[in-house]
Amino acid sequence: MLYAQAFGGTKYGSEFKLINIEQLLKSLAARRPIFHSEADLQHEIAIELIKSNPAIQCRLEVPIFPGKNAALDLCLRKHGSVMGIELKYLSKACFVEHEGENFRLKSQGAQDIRRYDTLKDVQRIEELIGHGRISPGGVLCISNDPAYWNGPMRTGTCDEDFALKESKELSGTMCWAAKTGPGTQKGREKPIALAGRYRANWKTFSKIEGHEFRYLWIEVTVGAVPPPAKDNSAPESTARRQFVERETHASKILGFIDRKGRQFCDDCLSNTLDIKPRQTVNLVCNKLQVERAIERDHRTCDSCGRTKIVNFTSP
Repeated sequence: MLYAQAFGGTKYGSEFKLINIEQLLKSLAARRPIFHSEADLQHEIAIELIKSNPAIQCRLEVPIFPGKNAALDLCLRKHGSVMGIELKYLSKACFVEHEGENFRLKSQGAQDIRRYDTLKDVQRIEELIGHGRISPGGVLCISNDPAYWNGPMRTGTCDEDFALKESKELSGTMCWAAKTGPGTQKGREKPIALAGRYRANWKTFSKIEGHEFRYLWIEVTVGAVPPPAKDNSAPESTARRQFVERETHASKILGFIDRKGRQFCDDCLSNTLDIKPRQTVNLVCNKLQVERAIERDHRTCDSCGRTKIVNFTSP
């Protein structure tokens, strides 16, 4: 997998970073400290987003995943920037009466499966960024179940890799334990491979009638594109040629940036250096960033003059 690595997220300009999640959730919790369902949460967050910034266009259930039927929970647009958010409402049983409205939450259980699904959403957001469908993104979990932030009470559980417990680093390839039954894994057999490195940091969302709800916000600014399926029939020379082409592109891009001493977006590098498709430049530059050969940040491109992700070398 070709990827760019970021711990704690890349710093973007205020226009590019469309929302302040802490302020947004603080305002939402004051109005709606509890939700009936994930769909209820999705609807209320959309309302809060539009209230906080009327310039944001907010869409629900957008079919944006390449080659898949799954839809993006929230798609935000502003000034050409597109942000994607996936939501998880992870509940345990409780009954709360709030302002004359009854909330009866069921116990979802199956925390192992829901942990997997949460990290799968992080992987999907990385893929959307890698495919150029969105710029930043994130996964938001709200839960009243301490099993998520406390983690399993014992080690060696079947979903140990997928634990979302407080302060755990979420990175690399995560798999089910060997002893995991086929029923648990059904439809979820594939390992989760994350390009970025994230830290589980649960914060209080609301406290209502003895019930505490916490939220976990995983901000994703790292793009990743899964490698194509292996073709065992392809001759070795084809694989070698593809490797040489990638290395040639990297040398060409790095040499150009070094020589000019300026910052260029992926589109301008693709056009100037005639590297097609444009996604090839994105993948190569992400790899160069991982190797710390270049830096990538949201700035003004010296070629087209547009504010977007640009590539440059440190002075």
